[in-house]
Amino acid sequence: MRNPPAIILAEREGFGRVTKCECGAIHLQVGDLNASFSPDAYEEFVDLVRASASSSQGTDEMEYAGTRSGSEGRNFKGYH
Repeated sequence: MRNPPAIILAEREGFGRVTKCECGAIHLQVGDLNASFSPDAYEEFVDLVRASASSSQGTDEMEYAGTRSGSEGRNFKGYH
């Protein structure tokens, strides 16, 4: 028996898509990245991405606050 097709919630050709399957899970696919979320976890993820987008508006540099050895206090420009 085949699974019913997922509902496409959003899609950007050449970039990625968000789908919802019959069980209610939300699936995110962007390039090689694939992630599945419960509906509540997906809402938290969306809030996180929105907050990061708001924080990065109008800035040329973003301070990296990671914990990897040697990265504390460094500023990175663009995507790394």
